[in-house]
Amino acid sequence: MANAPSMGIERIRVNVGAKFRPDSTAHVDKVLAKIADEHGDGFELDGYEPSEGVAIFKRESNTLVASHSGNDSMEIRLPQDTKQSDGKKRAVSLTDTYPGYQMTTFEPHRRRAIISKLSDEVIRARDAISNALSVDPWNIQVAQRTDGGFDFSLPPTYRPSKHDDGLNEAATVIIGQPGWYVEADTHTRTGSITLRVRVNEPVAGFFTQPAGG
Repeated sequence: MANAPSMGIERIRVNVGAKFRPDSTAHVDKVLAKIADEHGDGFELDGYEPSEGVAIFKRESNTLVASHSGNDSMEIRLPQDTKQSDGKKRAVSLTDTYPGYQMTTFEPHRRRAIISKLSDEVIRARDAISNALSVDPWNIQVAQRTDGGFDFSLPPTYRPSKHDDGLNEAATVIIGQPGWYVEADTHTRTGSITLRVRVNEPVAGFFTQPAGG
């Protein structure tokens, strides 16, 4: 599907207290300075709820709505001063701003992040696989297979001797169960976790017996 450019509205809610005055430039600027530290520039006051002591700020940003690993996704423009170390902070911020989405790509050098709608199963698998690979979840791509397993990308830092034990544990303990296998291809930098029954090999929870036994 071709990318379709659109204008997105990013909103955040800030607890400012009952003494906040939305008509005071000093009050608004003070909050905007704090927002800029955490989320970047470009926000403006959009509303104030005095009963809750909450101010709503908004920012318009160009987004690209596209297909990403078979899921609804949005490409978000990042502030110019975003650093690689800001990944976790941006992931939390974007999830709060766009409920139901997870940050799946983070490229501050290109001033962009991609957020995607992921199933609970994919989120759980992505967390387990990224932990086994010692990378952040948004540094790998994970997609569910038709057989119930998962395909995933391998980061440049992947080393079989260093990471395979952790991947096998993730496959058999967190994602699946005994009988699940990990396959990794260092040339294509892709991997799979799936239940693969080998010929004449019993799987945990099952047993074999001679025909007619």
